[in-house]
Amino acid sequence: MLNYEDEYTQIAELCYQDYLQLSENDNIEYSVYLFNLDKKRLTSYNPEKHTISLTDEKYQALKTIYDNYRLDKHDLDFIGACDNFVSFGIANGRASFIYSVNNEKPNFVNRPDDDYKSIWVEKITDHWYYACVQKYE
Repeated sequence: MLNYEDEYTQIAELCYQDYLQLSENDNIEYSVYLFNLDKKRLTSYNPEKHTISLTDEKYQALKTIYDNYRLDKHDLDFIGACDNFVSFGIANGRASFIYSVNNEKPNFVNRPDDDYKSIWVEKITDHWYYACVQKYE
């Protein structure tokens, strides 16, 4: 992740700004973003489906992230935005990289309503954290 911090930050800020607009209009708590690299777009699924067309710069940043992302032996599956955080997660939900807008340490792996009993959160660099499930209960 550190080798591609600029790319991660570009996409995190793009998703966060979109989330802020959605939450102002619809009072949502969480937005999930899936991506289609072939069509150069991100699609949000909360509260309703809408699409963000990616500029060439944002497309290249997301492609770089996708091509180099590996957590718990998995590729990037989704991006989630809530409160002051943007998480880059995997389908099994066991680990993520989290961007913190205000540099506050998150207390979750993917989203605040995670119900994992024991998680590990470690600061990687300013605004960035690694979070994972320590054990399932």
